[in-house]
Amino acid sequence: VVPLLKGKFRVLVNGENYGDFVTAGPIHENESTVAEIPTGEPNLPGAQSATKVKYTPVTLTQGAAQNTLMAQWRRRVLDGNDEDYKETMTIQQLDKAGTPVRDFKHYEAFPSKFSNGDFDAGSGEYRMQSVTITYRYGDDEAT
Repeated sequence: VVPLLKGKFRVLVNGENYGDFVTAGPIHENESTVAEIPTGEPNLPGAQSATKVKYTPVTLTQGAAQNTLMAQWRRRVLDGNDEDYKETMTIQQLDKAGTPVRDFKHYEAFPSKFSNGDFDAGSGEYRMQSVTITYRYGDDEAT
């Protein structure tokens, strides 16, 4: 077993390369709603059962650039003219050589938040932008 670097990944939307990002997470974090079912037994809690699963949105961060594909996708959501803004987004985990080894797919995904980062005239650092992707469900597979 060879551990995979967590810092090498690429983002694809419908198979098109939307770039390399410096952070992404959480990946496929999900939580089930828990329902309590009465059992009729006195002095004992009801049985518990999982119901709906909710996926936590994933936030992607990259160095700010002009007119990125991610910003264009967000613009489609904001404009409201394109009802087909939900896409399949894949985060590809890469090995040291840059070869994809695992895909994390996010279905019915769309950018729900976009930040152009902070400006600081006294800083020599790169400005970072982030986008939060909300999605209906996800799965992962080794490639």
